[in-house]
Amino acid sequence: MNMYHNMIEGNRFKNRLDEDDDLCNECEDYHPSYCCNKCANSICSSDKCSWLFPHYNRTNYVICTSCVKEIDKKLTVLVDHSKLVLLKKKIHKKLNRTINTLNK
Repeated sequence: MNMYHNMIEGNRFKNRLDEDDDLCNECEDYHPSYCCNKCANSICSSDKCSWLFPHYNRTNYVICTSCVKEIDKKLTVLVDHSKLVLLKKKIHKKLNRTINTLNK
């Protein structure tokens, strides 16, 4: 094997499929049509196995469901409590105004 072949084998996007790669890594039912851009597992095009995002040059960025779950664990929700307090006050004022106009 030459150096070019070794570089292709080491690449996470393989051109050929082995017998083990004939099924989707998520559902193990369908034949894979995509390769996950994060972990390089082969996945099918069903909605429960792959997430497709538009990417540059009219391509799709494909992520498998297991990678989405892994990424989701790392995400945290940031809440600005001062903005929530202001929003609650604004809602309360508007509600009081509406009640006053209805009572008149």
